[in-house]
Amino acid sequence: TRFGLPGTTLLGPPVSTKMKRVDGAWTWRLGAQVRPTDDITLYGTVARGFKGGGFNALQDSTVLRTVEPEIPTSYEIGAKTVLFDRRVRLNIALFSTDFDDFQAQAIGTSDTGTLVFGVINAGSLRTRGVEPDIDIDLHNGPSLRGGAAYTDAKYTDFKGAPCYVGQVQGCVLDKGQRQQDLTGKPLAMAPKFTGNASIRYEAEVSSAGSTVFGQLSYAYRGRTFTALDLDPQSVQKGYGLVDAQLGFALPGDRMRAWIWGKNLTDKSFVEMIYDTPLDNGGQSQFFPSTAARQFGATVEYRF
Repeated sequence: TRFGLPGTTLLGPPVSTKMKRVDGAWTWRLGAQVRPTDDITLYGTVARGFKGGGFNALQDSTVLRTVEPEIPTSYEIGAKTVLFDRRVRLNIALFSTDFDDFQAQAIGTSDTGTLVFGVINAGSLRTRGVEPDIDIDLHNGPSLRGGAAYTDAKYTDFKGAPCYVGQVQGCVLDKGQRQQDLTGKPLAMAPKFTGNASIRYEAEVSSAGSTVFGQLSYAYRGRTFTALDLDPQSVQKGYGLVDAQLGFALPGDRMRAWIWGKNLTDKSFVEMIYDTPLDNGGQSQFFPSTAARQFGATVEYRF
């Protein structure tokens, strides 16, 4: 039932609208591995996933729109190795994932300027990349760890993507919604390059086995769009974070205590930039707690 003053028209689907859908699919994973030597393992996997569909009642439409299931198919090959008397562990993986009917959170505007929120199917998407990592244990010295990833994530079919506020080039009006074609464009929130490195040192300071330890680490995240519509104003430039800790541990690790610092260079960055509701042309930014320098102390006790 819908209520309103005589002569008025209410937007949105009737509150009594009911629809039902049933989704189902087989999910599976196949893998194989071979060990040419005791120190080298080669492997390969292929897997199919499933994320159920649903309904999307946009506030500017009388149509209860459907969201189709998301079907990812992933492939991975790689090698895991231990070298130099097991002091070095070196792994590398090559991966590729194809998404059919990728489900994406979208914010867009209608022809009347109404801000529209919803989940939409972004057609198809492909991610490909390589991810190496290494651990080095020097014995009676520092341990070194590092990793990196290169990911190329692009929409292979996304013709009904929402436009960003103020977009003119490439934006068209279709069925009351301002839309653009993002086919071949990069996926938001998916930087091409990420990496991390750390050095840790731990040493005994008593015959009973008490230890002191320290660690310095660095993490890098490359440039990326933070909005699905690829608004140029939503770009977060690449940045790196430096963390450190210093502490001690009682014998048997019964108790550990340390002081720590995060984001020691006080690097400011945003997790998301998005169009502000009810503010045509305005934008909001979301800053995570790690976007400012922090210090603290932690104590752990094992019973």
